[in-house]
Amino acid sequence: PYTTLFRSILITTQNQHLTPGQALDVPVLDVEVAADFLVNRTGDPDRTAARELAAELGGLPLALEQAAAYLHATGTTLARYLPLFRARQSDLLARGQASGHPADVAATLGLALSRLAGEAPPAAGLMQLLAFLAPEPVPLALLFAAKKATSSLGPEVAAVVGPVLGDPVAAGDAIISLRSYSLVRPAGDGLVLVHRLVQAITRAQLSAEAAGHWKQGAAALVDAAVPADARLAAEWPTFAVLLPHALAVLDLTSGGMSRIAQYLGFSGSYRAARDLFQLIADAHRENDAYGPEHRDTLGARHELGRWTGAAGDAAGARDQLVALLPIIDRVDGPEHPHTLWVRGNLARWTGEAGNAARARDQFAALLPIIDRVDGPEHPHTLWVRGNLARWTGEAG
Repeated sequence: PYTTLFRSILITTQNQHLTPGQALDVPVLDVEVAADFLVNRTGDPDRTAARELAAELGGLPLALEQAAAYLHATGTTLARYLPLFRARQSDLLARGQASGHPADVAATLGLALSRLAGEAPPAAGLMQLLAFLAPEPVPLALLFAAKKATSSLGPEVAAVVGPVLGDPVAAGDAIISLRSYSLVRPAGDGLVLVHRLVQAITRAQLSAEAAGHWKQGAAALVDAAVPADARLAAEWPTFAVLLPHALAVLDLTSGGMSRIAQYLGFSGSYRAARDLFQLIADAHRENDAYGPEHRDTLGARHELGRWTGAAGDAAGARDQLVALLPIIDRVDGPEHPHTLWVRGNLARWTGEAGNAARARDQFAALLPIIDRVDGPEHPHTLWVRGNLARWTGEAG
């Protein structure tokens, strides 16, 4: 008889650059599967808390095992551990001995980040930028396409990542270095995804000053990538992929955030646009660099009125614009385009709120002014004439 011995060798590695067909990617666990693991591993039947913790840990197997080991060792329940983890994430990622693994999550990822800083500084810088974005697919090709963003970066950030901006080959090299340590993974054409715990550990390794520089750098790249005109439907996919990252890093008083809010409105998310413009208007009003009568503050209040009406509250929109009109009339003048546009929207929402005769009279008073300022065939003039006809009819 002959005996044949077959040997199979299984190699595990962080490096994702393996021959297709010879590698099997080990993904993060689904929330339900991860919750099952936590319940079974800890003996705590609180599935709601297990599901929430699984989501916080992003389904990362090592993190799940480490958390379960800590819970078991300390006798902590899932419900008690969850708020503790949210408050002291980086501390707990360095606690809990995972079975069969010599290092905790923080040490494992920290070593990879340390090696990366020595081997490929631009890649390490890219990782620090990614750490401050949302844990959603990042359109790196879009963020790095504009060389003009370099001027908006602080010197500390520009010195490290400036060379990859506008250079797709250099950007590709940085991504290759990150993938060699499994710090990012592809998420579509031009998109990469970073696990939320990788982001948290990267941020935890930075000083407060350095973190501020890198967050500002991430914000500069996102702001530069936000399209200029939110009315163009062709740009909406770009707005959509940038939306979570804009909400994560952009200041409420930035131009990019205002364009994001406009996109929400023009694409049909009226309530979301209204709510975001409320935050934007409040931020401008309370910021000493702007104040209650700054043009940007008044512009945000006008947008708030517009999207309040579009969201179904015509009377609320009317009242907001009634309060805004005398201020913008004094600041910009009675025939400034901003003032005329507020008057037009006030007339519109007055009609939508149920007073057709008043809307008719407001449009009638506005028409000769806008006709003189913009001309008889300007789109604004034609819009006013169309609305005058509409509300004349609605008035009977």
